[in-house]
Formats: sequence, structure tokens, C-alpha cells
Amino acid sequence: MIWALLLACSPAPSPLSDAAVADAVAAGAQVDGDRLMALVTELVEVRAGERGRWFAYWEKPHVRALSAAWCTDQLSALGLAPQQHRTVEDAVEAENVWVDLPGTTRPEEILLVTAHHDSWFQGADDNASGVAVLLELARILSAEPAERTVRLAFFDQEETGATGSRRFFRDFDEDGIIGVINLDSVGYADPTPGAQSAPPGFRIPDTGDFLAAIANDPAAEPLAHALQLAEALDPPAVVAGALGPGDAFYGATRDFHRSDHGAAWREGLPGVFFTDTTNFRNPHYHQETDLPETLDPAFLEDSGRVVVALTRAWGDAP
Repeated sequence: MIWALLLACSPAPSPLSDAAVADAVAAGAQVDGDRLMALVTELVEVRAGERGRWFAYWEKPHVRALSAAWCTDQLSALGLAPQQHRTVEDAVEAENVWVDLPGTTRPEEILLVTAHHDSWFQGADDNASGVAVLLELARILSAEPAERTVRLAFFDQEETGATGSRRFFRDFDEDGIIGVINLDSVGYADPTPGAQSAPPGFRIPDTGDFLAAIANDPAAEPLAHALQLAEALDPPAVVAGALGPGDAFYGATRDFHRSDHGAAWREGLPGVFFTDTTNFRNPHYHQETDLPETLDPAFLEDSGRVVVALTRAWGDAP
């Protein structure tokens, strides 16, 4: 288990019961890998129709205008009623899309599951993969809701400073959010020795065949549950867990904050971040070659199964 030293610094959380594991694994088993890849491919094709706004600083086109509407259409096709959270501040527009899957017994408690819909270039891994898993979660949990409300949020402007998520947490700070799961780049794997690198100061295996689950201290228990569920899946999924500080002042763990969950951590919310580690593994990161054919469909399906299972377990947890 990767980054075990950090995990060992916290008290051992209580494991899920056998019944909770069985329910969560059954939910994860409903993930359709073919549908995930089809969603990734469709979103990439939608983005191909947009030139995007060129950012000279990064020397890349930022693509976002069509993806919000596409996410809205996908949710509507599932019979859901998505809402828009639009803001324009300091001449920067952000268009988030969100929808609630009301809880059966504790609807006032909200588990937020997120993925950003904007991208550099067409962004198959970063982050059509996360968006696809979020839409698959919507399909599964809309048919079998959790006890808590599960809110799905597709954030805008992550690539340019997490503007969409920061504004969302500011404007919805009193909505009873009890935890956050964030997905950012969950579809690329490379088991070749030497394919995986690490942030400065960390020593990890050099094969890029694991899904990283990174949590702040308040989310130590959900993180442990994610690892427990990954082992219980059939077949098991390879997940590596890390526990880091909730602020970004520590240089050694600054990379832990590089997505929309960082805004949740700053609010003190328990948050788990799932990623394939992006530029520490994927040579197509933020390049025009980040296309569907570079992804590993089986790895993407495993990512979906883990996320759906954890969402079910956390959504039903006492």
C-alpha cells in the first residue's frame, strides 16, 4: 500500500461491516466499462468542435464552453433535473453544473462527488474520464439512492485555478455537506517499469498501475474504507492511499492539493481525491495527444467501481 507511512500516522479507523461491504461492492459491480469509454469519446468529440480560449501563459487552448451543456444534457437524459451555478467575477466566468440525488432517510446530509468538466485541448484523461465516472454514478444511484443525498457537481475553470469549485463551496457553504469525493484523471495506466514517478520526497513503485486515493485527516475513515472496498471488489482494484495535511503550506505534500478537492479541504470538509497521478505517469497530460485511445479501459472501469462503491458506503454510513 503506497504512502503507508502517512497512513500510519493516524489512528486505525473502524472497518465497514460485512453487510456494508456487500452493498457497496454490488453497487460497484453495476459500472459499465463500455459506457464509460463511450462517454469519454463523446465528450472528447464535443470538445473537438470548440477552439477554446488561448492562454499565452500556458501556451494552450482552454476548452469549456460546450462541455457544461453536454453534462447537462447527459443528466437530463437520465431523467434528472440538473441546475447551473453561473458566476462572473473579475471578468472570469465559471459555469458549474450540479444535481442532487435525494437521500432516502437523511436527505439533509449531503455527500458531494465532483469532477471538473473544463480541459486543455480535448482532455480524455483530464478530465473526461472523471466526468464519465460521475455520469455512471448518476445512472446507478438515481435508480438506487443512498440514505444520504448524493450531490454531483461538474466544476468549471479547474484548469485555470479551481475558480468554479472555490465559488461553489463559497456559495453553498451552508448546505449540509458532510464529505467530498473528487475525481480528476482516472483513466490512464502504464505498468511498464519506470513509467511512474513521484512528487519530491516520496518513494513509490515505478509502475503506473494503481489508482491513488488521497485524503485529508478528517477523511481518514473514508480513505480506509476505499482501500477496504478496493480489495473486496471482484476482481480487486489496485488503490494506493495517502493521508495529507488539509492546507497547502507543506511543500512536500503540495501536489496533494492539485484539484477541486483543495477548496473542500480549505473549508475543513472531509475529502478523498481519486487520480491516476496525471503528470507523474501520463506523458499526454495537458497535451493535444490526451485522447481516448491512450486510456486503459479496464483501469477506467476499476476506477469507476471503486468510486461507486465508496459513494454507496459513505452515502449509507451511520
